[in-house]
Amino acid sequence: MLTLDIDSAPIRTLLEIHRQASQFQIRDGYRASEMGYRFLMECCRHFLTFRPNTEGWPPAIVTAVMYMHDNYAQAEGLEQIAAMSRMSKYHFLRTFRHYTGLTTVQYLTKIRMDQAVHLLRTTQLSVEQIASRIGYASSSYFCRVFRGILGVTPHQFRSNEEWSHDHITF
Repeated sequence: MLTLDIDSAPIRTLLEIHRQASQFQIRDGYRASEMGYRFLMECCRHFLTFRPNTEGWPPAIVTAVMYMHDNYAQAEGLEQIAAMSRMSKYHFLRTFRHYTGLTTVQYLTKIRMDQAVHLLRTTQLSVEQIASRIGYASSSYFCRVFRGILGVTPHQFRSNEEWSHDHITF
C-alpha cells in the first residue's frame, strides 16, 4: 500500500485532472492520454526520488539519511557516516536505528537495492555495471546480497516481467 500526502505532486496532478474532467475540459483521447501520462510520470518521479519523512528527527540523523540517499554509491560505512553526525559511533547507531527502524548497513543496503531494481527494470546495463554504479566493488557480492533480499538473482529478476517489487522492505 502506498500513502501520499495531499500536497504531493502526484495528488496535485490527479486533483488537476479531476478538476479539468469535471469541467469537461478534456475533450479527446489524446488529451486524456496526456493527462494520464503526466500523472504516471509524477508518480514515478515521486517514488524514485522518495525521501523519508524526517520531521522531528535529530539534525545529525537527518544529515546522515540525506547523505546516504545522495551518496549511496560512495558511502564507505558506519564510521564515515557516524563521523559526520559528530556523535560517538555507538550513540549514533542507537539513535539511527531508533528513528529509521534499521541499522545503517540495512538502510544503505535498502537504498542500493532500490536503485538496483530501478536500473534492472529501466536500463540494459550489465549486472557488473549496476553493481559498480550502486557502490559494490564485487558483482558477485552484489548478486549474493540481491538474492538474499529478493530471493532471486539480478538476472532472474530482469528476465521475469511479472516481478512486482518496486521498493525493498526490510
